Amino acid sequence: MFEDNKRRTTKEEFGKLLAANFIREVEYSTWLENVIMVKNSNNKWHICIDYTNLNNAFPKDPYCCPG
Repeated sequence: MFEDNKRRTTKEEFGKLLAANFIREVEYSTWLENVIMVKNSNNKWHICIDYTNLNNAFPKDPYCCPG
């Protein structure tokens, strides 16, 4: 049941993003980031993107943003 709910939510969310032309299918695999599912406090699944690998591949910016 748990995995079915997660799978259904993933299909629904990606369907919405595809329909809105926010994302598109690509045919290359370099620089793609991991998509992970996170459960919100209201027990609904939320799609997040893990940019850890991308952040580690680029040098750190020596200039701070004004705060």
